[in-house]
Amino acid sequence: MNPPLISRFVCILLCLTLAAASLAASVPAQANPTDAWWEDAWPYRLPVSVSGSGIAQAAIDFSAAFQALGLNAALLDIRSLRVIPYQGGLPGDPLPYAETYSALLDNADNPQTGWSGSGVYWTINDGQLAADHSRYWQGTGSLKAVVDNLPGGYGYPGVELHIASGDARADWRRFETFVYDVWPEVNASAVDQAPDLYYFKLYNTTGCSSGNITQGGPALALDRWNHASVSLKPFHTCTTPDFSNINRMEFHTRDNDTVEGNSGLWDDGDRLTLWFDNLRLVDQDQGAIRWQTNGASLYYIYFDVLNHEGHPQPSTVDLGTATLTGAPGAPEAGGYYHLVAGASAGDLSIWAAPPVEKILKTQAAPSVSAPLRIQAAKGEFEPFQLVVRSPIARSVNVSISDFVPSGGGAAIPASMVTLHRVDYVPITQLSDAFGRLGDWPDPLYPLAIGSPVAFPATGNQPLWFTVEVPAGAAAGVYQAAVTIGAATIPVELEVWAFSLPNEIHLQGEWGFGWSSIVEAYKGTIGGSVQACYWGLVDSLYEDFADHRLTPKGVGWPAGLNYPGGVEYDCATGALSPDSDGDWDFHTLAQKYLQGGA
Repeated sequence: MNPPLISRFVCILLCLTLAAASLAASVPAQANPTDAWWEDAWPYRLPVSVSGSGIAQAAIDFSAAFQALGLNAALLDIRSLRVIPYQGGLPGDPLPYAETYSALLDNADNPQTGWSGSGVYWTINDGQLAADHSRYWQGTGSLKAVVDNLPGGYGYPGVELHIASGDARADWRRFETFVYDVWPEVNASAVDQAPDLYYFKLYNTTGCSSGNITQGGPALALDRWNHASVSLKPFHTCTTPDFSNINRMEFHTRDNDTVEGNSGLWDDGDRLTLWFDNLRLVDQDQGAIRWQTNGASLYYIYFDVLNHEGHPQPSTVDLGTATLTGAPGAPEAGGYYHLVAGASAGDLSIWAAPPVEKILKTQAAPSVSAPLRIQAAKGEFEPFQLVVRSPIARSVNVSISDFVPSGGGAAIPASMVTLHRVDYVPITQLSDAFGRLGDWPDPLYPLAIGSPVAFPATGNQPLWFTVEVPAGAAAGVYQAAVTIGAATIPVELEVWAFSLPNEIHLQGEWGFGWSSIVEAYKGTIGGSVQACYWGLVDSLYEDFADHRLTPKGVGWPAGLNYPGGVEYDCATGALSPDSDGDWDFHTLAQKYLQGGA
């Protein structure tokens, strides 16, 4: 080999070595609990280390990440992804990114309308379709559908999206979610239909008990873009989908002409106008995130589950081929999940979770700490949830101290706090796509403060505390301590300088299975009334009234009949609404409909 050739060979080898080095994965990142959490509204993150400058790429299997977090078959909210650079343990601003988890079904820039033998195309029942290049979320256009409910028209007016036979986009088996953007408008007579404007129907749903499945559509805000998502695994109540040939979907209303009675359906003359854009399918296992590095060597990918969707939309950008490969580390929980700062937990893991969160037995404890603080008005009931995990099975007493004001004065006694143990129900059949099979947290079992609670080995046991703030409490900050065996957990309560009225101002009727609940709490045994029956029923009523809610059948079991209700003399026309003491209609209405007693 002559010198010029040797020189060229060395140069080529050097270039290949440098290219390989730039694409080689960095050492896997290690999450550091001291790295500040970027935003508390995001409960999960995963570190990625990157060496060098360029377009970085991280391939993350989010199903595996959720499994590591102890979340049973959780689904990714693809729009929640954020790339956050870190310097010295502090987060920077989110970076624009590109992702390859979602596959385009139809970008709607130039939608195909009318029946076709190829591709993806749109049709409509009772209405008009058109491409619209003046209103769109991304790209250059959207599909505009005007749906009319007409006298004698089709019973299910709506718009349909079809996937032609043989098109690869009909195979949905690898996808977990379907996402799209929609802008809804209605005419004046149809305003009462919001926010659940249409049903969503999927055709050829193989693997499920029905070949075509209808479920309720998303709750939508009028006259703005909404970012909707549909769970595919599970889909509605089907946990075994095998969607290998989805050929059609509908977004349809239901017309009153086909149904006896109103039932909240659409009336003749009602009009629904929908703009659809950016329809995509999401595979949360196979994909990658790419971003332009900004000099940092550590980045965190923040993400959330589909049940929490509603985060602001991310900033995305078109990027070229990645030149750097990031090395992801293990995921961790934080944000509004947190260990309690100042707690003395011993060998217990004790952390706080928002009361609206259902905590699975396997859910991983967060890595960050923060004070446990709650706020409430005077006369309000305010809960907080503690999650306890013990390394061994044990039973210890659970109690709480008085809430003592920081500036002195009257305390809120511990007797104003109630304790419930969160129990689990084995779910073998779903009622909607938000649930999951297996042990599901749902019942709240009442316990006396100071009672022993059995904690299983290695599984989570949530505890639910509810503080009733007296109407006469002074505004300010109060301190208390929860004790769980030898562990102590500080709790701070801020009482605001205003009171909630006793009256019930929210008109509603909340479904409630009286008979089954009364039987479960031994008010009846085998349907036979026990001595505690009326006290139990009244306690249930009181619990609704405490939270300014009205249960369905507020006069149950009396109703307007014996023993209670009203007394009406047919001969004289005299009406006596308060003829039966505590259980007459007048007393019940005053206490549990008005909330004024």
